[in-house]
Amino acid sequence: MADSQDVERLDLTSVLKSTHQDLRSKIREGGNFDEVWNEHLMNSTQRHMYADSMKTLATVFWQEPPERCRFHWILLNLDEHLRNKKLIRFIEKDWRRHCFINNIECSPIDFTGKQWCKDLYNFDKILPIDLTPATETVLQCDFVSVSLTDFVPFPLHNVVTELPLGQFDIIVLSLFLSYIPCPKARWRCVYKSHRLLKMNGILLIATPDSCSVYKSAPVMRHWREEIEAVGFRRFKYDKLNHLHCVGFRKIRSTPEELSTCTQCLYLRTEYKNINQ
Repeated sequence: MADSQDVERLDLTSVLKSTHQDLRSKIREGGNFDEVWNEHLMNSTQRHMYADSMKTLATVFWQEPPERCRFHWILLNLDEHLRNKKLIRFIEKDWRRHCFINNIECSPIDFTGKQWCKDLYNFDKILPIDLTPATETVLQCDFVSVSLTDFVPFPLHNVVTELPLGQFDIIVLSLFLSYIPCPKARWRCVYKSHRLLKMNGILLIATPDSCSVYKSAPVMRHWREEIEAVGFRRFKYDKLNHLHCVGFRKIRSTPEELSTCTQCLYLRTEYKNINQ
């Protein structure tokens, strides 16, 4: 029984790996990202095999204890920063830093963020999206090319083609950025998340990597620099067994000078190659 389960797990994992390898190899060989991505969108068989394999792995084979589970990490950090008012302390710290840098008398503020945090924790609109949903409760959306508009009414249709600017309190990118085969396209997805979030909105990222913290340190430092240049500040980082879990908060409505960053998010293997 154990052997048959191992075989099934390996077969399912090979579907994920082959999909990633196919996309990334086309980019490495000089393929245009838009063309490679559009070709992938047209390949519904490959996408549905990937989605079904991921669902089975997540629900049957990847039953991790809470301290190693990305879902637990996401919920724990939302609870910690909203219910326990950590987010308020971060915002107040930013205000004191702003006053110090600009030589402003740091007087107490009538902090409306306290009510904002209370309202945020009681959010009643959740928009679960995926490129190829494996369940009916998830809406289909190509986040890479989805349009951003001033207003999109809820509820949305089963296929999401537009998202409203500055209307989201929380965005979670779970095992998503590593799916994108192009470093610049990954960065653009983070930039898009910044535009969709309200001020002080939270971006949570879970991305796979089985290497140690030491080996992953350079690329995660690179991610932090690139993402913070967009207008975020990192407030949380944890290395789980096979995952990097990172939390960012939107601290500026517009990015600073982007010429100081590469506007790319490299995976560990990509980062290693460009620095050799």
